[in-house]
Amino acid sequence: MIQGKPVYYAWWEILPATETMIPNPVSPGDCMRGIITKLTRHSWCISLINLTKGWTFRTIQRYTGPQSSAEWIVEAPSVGGSIASMSRLSPVAFRNCRLNCRPPAFYTRDKGILIQGQRILSIPGSPNCCRDGFVVRRAH
Repeated sequence: MIQGKPVYYAWWEILPATETMIPNPVSPGDCMRGIITKLTRHSWCISLINLTKGWTFRTIQRYTGPQSSAEWIVEAPSVGGSIASMSRLSPVAFRNCRLNCRPPAFYTRDKGILIQGQRILSIPGSPNCCRDGFVVRRAH
């Protein structure tokens, strides 16, 4: 929030760095698609597509990490170097998730919850029947 008004933006990040803001407009309820493609041993294309507003953002980035995991997450952003409060949110559906061009075969035991200040803020539901999607809901 800036001066009491909510601020919405899309971003990308490669940990441990902080997020990099994407200058394209987003609004609550927009349908988004994210794609990360390995181009070479250490070169990756990060694409974010706003299906609602009709824009696509792409960046090529170097990444030399272990490449041993993938995450589909809902989290609070950092603002001014501090983690912001999690906003009220409608359920967020992750659908048709892919890992190396295949469904990731999600299991309930693999899910993680978002905790902020010793409070549980959001919880992913069980995987769908195809095990390639799930819904994240605010805890309260």
